[in-house]
Amino acid sequence: PKCDADRIHIANDFIKATEYRIPLLIDPVSKQNPFSEVYCSWPIRFYVIDHMKKLSYIAEPIEGSFPLELIRNALDDAIQQCQ
Repeated sequence: PKCDADRIHIANDFIKATEYRIPLLIDPVSKQNPFSEVYCSWPIRFYVIDHMKKLSYIAEPIEGSFPLELIRNALDDAIQQCQ
């Protein structure tokens, strides 16, 4: 994505395609992005924010890839906490 509107469009497409029910936060594309400055989310990082608005999971790459099962488990836990 090259602008915030692109990111929002991609997120909305994801929500529609997956029937995603957890609030989704979009960080801005700008170079003055405070989230990116603090969490170094580039090029790809996965974070799960729980119902208390705290980071409950921060994925770390293992040998250059992310263990999707761990991310899925963290998301499942977040969903259960929200219900």
